[in-house]
Amino acid sequence: MLLKRRDEINVEQWDECIEQSSQSTIFAFSWYLDITTEDWWAVIVEEKGKYVWVMPFPIKKKLNYYYIQMPVYCPELGYFSTVASSEQLFSNALQLIQQEVRYCISYIGNQHNNFGNSVFYEDVTIDLNKNWKEIYAQFSKDKKTNYKRAKKYHQNMYSSDNPTALVQLFIKHTIPRIGDVNIKDAETIIPQLIATSIEKGKGKLYYTRYEDKEDAAAFFFRHQNKLQYFLNSADEQQRKRNGRMYILSKIMKDNSDKPLTFHFGAYIKENSLDDYSMHVRPYFEGFGVKKVTFPALEWNHLPIHINAIHQLKKAIYKILY
Repeated sequence: MLLKRRDEINVEQWDECIEQSSQSTIFAFSWYLDITTEDWWAVIVEEKGKYVWVMPFPIKKKLNYYYIQMPVYCPELGYFSTVASSEQLFSNALQLIQQEVRYCISYIGNQHNNFGNSVFYEDVTIDLNKNWKEIYAQFSKDKKTNYKRAKKYHQNMYSSDNPTALVQLFIKHTIPRIGDVNIKDAETIIPQLIATSIEKGKGKLYYTRYEDKEDAAAFFFRHQNKLQYFLNSADEQQRKRNGRMYILSKIMKDNSDKPLTFHFGAYIKENSLDDYSMHVRPYFEGFGVKKVTFPALEWNHLPIHINAIHQLKKAIYKILY
C-alpha cells in the first residue's frame, strides 16, 4: 500500500480499477478529478502490476498546510476495490494519508463503503425500472401541477454540447443562491466537464427555450446503472414555466422501464437545518424518492487561523452577491 501524488499515478491502471470496482462512480475517474480538483493524491494497493484498491484524496494547500476538501463539482468519492476484505485496507489507508495530511473537511464516500466514526449524508434517488405511470403516480400533488404547467409552456427540449447558456444561467441565477462558489471556476470547470464527459459518452446536456431564449438547462451523467442529475439552472423570471421540471420529467419518462437508478445529488447531513435542506431538498423529495446514505469522514478540521479566512471569504461573498 502506497501513498502517491498525482504525477506518480498510472492513469490507465487507475481508470481500469475505477471501472471494474463495485463502487464505481464517474466522480473518481482520473480525467474527472483532474478537471474538478486543484490537486489529488491517492492511496493505492497493487497486485501483479495492477491497481486493485484505490482511494483518491482531493488536496488543497493554504499557508503551507495541506488539507482534504471535497470540490464543489465532486460530490462523492470513497475507496474503489476489485478485491475482498476492503475494510481493513481502508483503515490502513487513513493512517497512511494522515501521516502527510492532518486536516480533512467532509470527505464524502460512496454508499458501498462503511466509514468508521463517520457522520452521514443523504442523497435522494428514484428507481426508473418501472413504467412511466408508476413513476408519475409517486409525484406529489404540487409536482403533478407543475408538470402539467411545464408541458403547457415547453413542448420539447433539445440536447446540446454547448455549455455557454448553462454557464450563464448558473452564474446569474444559481450561484447567488448557493454562495461561496467561485465564478471563474464555474466558467472553466463546467465547460471542461461537459465537453469531456460528452466526448466519453458519459454526459448529456439539455435545454428548454421560451421566446427564442434558453430559460432552463440541466446536465446529467450516465455511468453503468446510475443516472446522475448533476447541474441545473433556470432563469428566475421564467421559473413559473417550470423548464427544469419539464427536463427532469422528460428524462424520467424517456428512461422508464430501464434498470437505472436516478440520483438527484441532494447531499445533506442528517438532521441538517440549513437553507439547502429546508428549501432545495423538498423540491426533489416531491418526486417520490427514497433516501440513500453516504458516510463522510471528518477528522481534524482546518487550523483556526485558516478557517477564519475561509469563513471571512464566505461572509464577503454573501455581501457582494
